[in-house]
Amino acid sequence: MLTRSLAGETPETVVGKTFIFKKLTDTARRIARALTLGLCAGFALSTAPGSFAQDTKMAPKPGPTTLRVVTYSHGADFYRPFADEFRKAQAGSDVVLASGQSNRMVEAVLTGDEANIVAMSGIGELAPLVNAKLLPEDWIKASPNNSVPFTSIISFMVRKGNPRGVKDWADLARPGVAVIVASPLSSGTGRYTYLSAWYSQLKAGKSEAEARKFVSTIFTANASVTGGGRRGSSSVFQETASLDVLLTYESEILRIMEKNPGKYEIVRPSLSVLCEFPVVAVEKHTAKHQNAPLAAAFIAQLYTPDAQRLAAKFGYRSILPDVAKDFAANFPPQETFRAEQVFGPWPEIMSKHFSPGGEYEKMLGL
Repeated sequence: MLTRSLAGETPETVVGKTFIFKKLTDTARRIARALTLGLCAGFALSTAPGSFAQDTKMAPKPGPTTLRVVTYSHGADFYRPFADEFRKAQAGSDVVLASGQSNRMVEAVLTGDEANIVAMSGIGELAPLVNAKLLPEDWIKASPNNSVPFTSIISFMVRKGNPRGVKDWADLARPGVAVIVASPLSSGTGRYTYLSAWYSQLKAGKSEAEARKFVSTIFTANASVTGGGRRGSSSVFQETASLDVLLTYESEILRIMEKNPGKYEIVRPSLSVLCEFPVVAVEKHTAKHQNAPLAAAFIAQLYTPDAQRLAAKFGYRSILPDVAKDFAANFPPQETFRAEQVFGPWPEIMSKHFSPGGEYEKMLGL
C-alpha cells in the first residue's frame, strides 16, 4: 500500500493491486486507516462565483441575508451555479459554499461549523447530526421526496470501446479487471457502490456469505480504493491507463464524458442503489443567524422546474416527471432499490458495514 498525493489532491490511501508496493506494518496500517477515514483530507470553500478561499475567515459570516451551505465534493459542481441563480431570485442575498469529503463536512458541522444548510451525498451521513441534536429525528419530512431534490445511480466509466467488455457487476470480479472506487469509509460514492455490489448478489440468489466474498473480491483483489473521496478516484482513473473501470455516480461520469469527448463510455449496470442527496436546514443555526426564511427559500427553489433542469444538466435525475421526460434521452430507465429496504435503517448500515471493525474494515484486514 502506498500513501501519497495524486494530482494535487489531499493525501490519499490507495489499496489494491495497482498501487501495492510493500507489506503493511502495524504502524503503516494505523496510518492507512486514518487516511482512509479521511482524517487528513481538507475542504475547499467557495465564497463567490468561480472563486475559492482556504480560510473561513475570508468568507462572509452567515446572517439574515447570507447562507452558509455545506456539501460534498461532487455537489459543489451543481451548487455553485445554483447559488448564482438563488442570488438573482433573492436580491441582496449571498451564499457561502463549503465542500469536501462527505465525512469531513459532517465532522466540520459537528465540531463547530455553523452551516445553515447541509446538502450531503447520503441519508446515512446525517445520522450523526441527528444524534448531536443539530437535526430533528424527522428531518426527512421537512421537504418533498424525503428531503431529496434529485437522485443518481452508480455506474461504470470505461475506456472508449470498453476493451474489457464490462457490462454488469459480475464483470468487476473477473481476474485482471482493474477497478478504482472511493473508500466506503469516507465517501458516499464508495458506500453506494459497496451496497449495490452486495445486493446484486443477493438478488441473484446468492447467500450473505457469497455476497460478502464477491464484494471483498471487488474492493480488495481487483480494486484500488482511494481515501481522498470521489474526486481522488476520478482523477486517478483519468491519469492511470492501466485502470479499466471507475465506479462512481452516473452524474459524475456524464460530466467527465462531456469534458473529454470520445475518451470514455458509461456502462449502467442492471441494478443500482438509489443514490439520494438530502438537503436540510440546520434550525439551530438558522435561528442563531436569523436566516431561516432564506434557508427555506433556498431549499424550496431546488424543487422548481428551473432548478431541476439545472440539476439534470449536471447529470442528476430529476424528481419532477415533466423535467425527467425532457431529459429522458440522458437517463435510461434503471432498476433501483433504496438501501433501507434491503439493509435496514441507515444507522444499522453504517454500524454493520462502515464503522471501525465493521464488514469493510474486516475485508481490508484493518
